[in-house]
Amino acid sequence: MQLLMKSNMNSAFRRKVVGSLAVGVVSASCFFNWGRNKTIYPPDVITTKNRLYPTYIIRNTEIQDVVLTKAPLLLNFTYQGDKNCNRLTQALFDILSDAKRYPLDSSQYPIELANVACDSLEARDLMLTYGVSKVPSVVCLKKQIPVDVYVPADVSSGANEEHLSDWIKSIAAGGKS
Repeated sequence: MQLLMKSNMNSAFRRKVVGSLAVGVVSASCFFNWGRNKTIYPPDVITTKNRLYPTYIIRNTEIQDVVLTKAPLLLNFTYQGDKNCNRLTQALFDILSDAKRYPLDSSQYPIELANVACDSLEARDLMLTYGVSKVPSVVCLKKQIPVDVYVPADVSSGANEEHLSDWIKSIAAGGKS
């Protein structure tokens, strides 16, 4: 009887140790990967009249004030820290923040950009709301209505800034309204 109790205690102890070890391995992998894939933020100096929101939207309630804009709004659906998503996000920031790269006059054709972090469950509800099935994707809203979607073919080798710039130009100039 004592032998049976010892074996049950040993198996319970083993499960506890194995479970703790698994949590430790997952935690260690997160710790050692921390900082390798960084979140991209807008540059400090913006030479256009475009508005780039510096925070990432993670809840449905956070998007309500952002969509109430007269200018076309680009919603960048992305995973924070993902290398492929960061390439598209960085290209958007570069084009929209630099007057030399922006294809139009930003005082006449301003655009606003908000990033949606698709890691949370509530952000996935936003993906369903705006019909996003692939990340990264950029949805253009005009007067709170989705009018166009930009889904890059392949960002693993870098974002195609020329194609993205042409798309932004068509949106800002009123190509699809």
